[in-house]
Amino acid sequence: MKNQHGITASNSQDRRIARRQPESADRDSGSLFVEEFLASMPERYRQEFGKVSARQHARIAISRGKHPIYVDAFSGTSATGPGICVVAPDAPGLLAVISAGLMLEGFDITRADAYVRRTSAGEFEAVDLFWVRRASTEQAVTASDEELSALRATLRDLLSSGNIRKHLESAPSGTSPGASETRVQFRYVRGSPWMTLELQSNDRPGLLAVVTAALTAEGVKIIDSRIRTHGLRVHDYFDILESDGSKPSGTRLQRIQLAVLIAVDGPNHGA
Repeated sequence: MKNQHGITASNSQDRRIARRQPESADRDSGSLFVEEFLASMPERYRQEFGKVSARQHARIAISRGKHPIYVDAFSGTSATGPGICVVAPDAPGLLAVISAGLMLEGFDITRADAYVRRTSAGEFEAVDLFWVRRASTEQAVTASDEELSALRATLRDLLSSGNIRKHLESAPSGTSPGASETRVQFRYVRGSPWMTLELQSNDRPGLLAVVTAALTAEGVKIIDSRIRTHGLRVHDYFDILESDGSKPSGTRLQRIQLAVLIAVDGPNHGA
């Protein structure tokens, strides 16, 4: 049966369906990427975050494209709140670069979760999540577009220059918490391929940046981290390996421990 425009009802319906197909295909493609993203993330991520958060993080990951590093904000949930997601190819010292960039842009990290996933193309990609406050006011914030743009530029500069220590030395640092307040120890879970470094200390702006820079300088690879701030105290965990993929042991653990203590307390640690 033809309508007033001379088009059969079935053909008209087919055209309406055809017009909807690209939008439907985009939704299906997006949903598929979220499922692939979730499957590629470590088990700890899937235990920590649901599909609502994963959809936000996946959107940022797919937006990276061929950029060397990509940064965007996510709204989070009522439990976690808003934060900043940084996605980049995994590389030694990357967490130190990001931590330094956040500090240089005036952010203080109150919580962080660093993950590594393997993409469908076979690339190892870091997906690092940060909850921040302004170092000057200690107020939790949602980063503005201008602040995100500035952070992207700073991170690109740090990645290209590779001179993290120079930037850290020129950046303002907080008051040292004192040697008696800092504790560094190692934990090993049977069957685990890595060693976990546990750090407890008083909080201060830039603490994560100096710790990760010290670990990188020691030739340690950080494969996972959990950063938590509770009032004036921080309780951080870093899963670490040697640069050759082996697990640190023996006197190497003592050297790594000392490097972290000096980074936190200064060269007079133990005096």
